[in-house]
Amino acid sequence: MVTAAYANGRLEAVLPEETRVPAVIAVAQQALEDRGYTITKRRVTTDAGQVRGDPPSRPDIADWVPTDPPSPITVICKQARGSGHLVQIKVGGGTRETVARSLLDDMLRRLAM
Repeated sequence: MVTAAYANGRLEAVLPEETRVPAVIAVAQQALEDRGYTITKRRVTTDAGQVRGDPPSRPDIADWVPTDPPSPITVICKQARGSGHLVQIKVGGGTRETVARSLLDDMLRRLAM
């Protein structure tokens, strides 16, 4: 089981050591693209990676809150202190925690966790 903590527009979770960074970044990219985000940045090595998606110009009404419009999402994966890999999902502030948790759930499903 993977647990996550959210604070200041960032959701953080530690994945098992055997999880590979390129796989995490690949599923993050797939999940963002499935939500209509445009990938504007992608960097990955065996040790660290990052993918950034800009929101669609016309967001799905189910994901859009008028007082908190969609913002770019950045997913970072790197070696955690101790063991495992730290995943950070940066979504900005406001009421975006549910967006970050939904994205993490989708990523974990794709990683078969």
